[in-house]
Amino acid sequence: MSLRFGWRWSGAGLALLLLIAAEASRSWLPGDPALARLVQATLPASPGWAEAVSALGGFPAVWLLLVVTAAGAAWLRGGRGVVAVALSFAGMVLLDRLLRHLVFQPRPGPGLIRVVGHPPGSAFPSTFALLFGATIGCFLFCAASRRRWLWVVAAVLALVLGFAARIALGAHWPSDVLVSYFAALLWSGAVLRSMKSAASAESASPADTKSA
Repeated sequence: MSLRFGWRWSGAGLALLLLIAAEASRSWLPGDPALARLVQATLPASPGWAEAVSALGGFPAVWLLLVVTAAGAAWLRGGRGVVAVALSFAGMVLLDRLLRHLVFQPRPGPGLIRVVGHPPGSAFPSTFALLFGATIGCFLFCAASRRRWLWVVAAVLALVLGFAARIALGAHWPSDVLVSYFAALLWSGAVLRSMKSAASAESASPADTKSA
């Protein structure tokens, strides 16, 4: 791993920590209510589609999402793709549990935006965004590494649809979903990068041994 890349990785991790601290210190971040109202005004008022999309980030439906994305990653990257998706998913399950012990942010109130139902718990982190972002995001990176741009676009659109669904229901503020996505994508990228570095070191070691 180059020094330049290491600094970029460290900077992204620091930015994530600062964003998590901001989420923990405020009920919402600047611009959240205005952006949420804009998204809700643009989308259909009927919550059925948003509830169907949101179900993909909850148990047990998320297991199906995990299997589908792992199969796609296997097609693109072989067994390493499957391992990457599994590690990305497991990491975000652990992060979700950790953050829920440390952070409590009130859910959006119906006096500010349209809220469907009475979702329990903290608005941040978004469990949906962590798990959806980890699986779809890992598949996205696998597709990008193979230059399968059609699948990259499809994965990006899936992430946008997931974001829209959670905001349409008023379950989260936009920043809750975006920061959770950031965490998931950063972790997925780190997993794939680490696996690539390990594979490169392994392939180089026989030549090094022979020359020695």
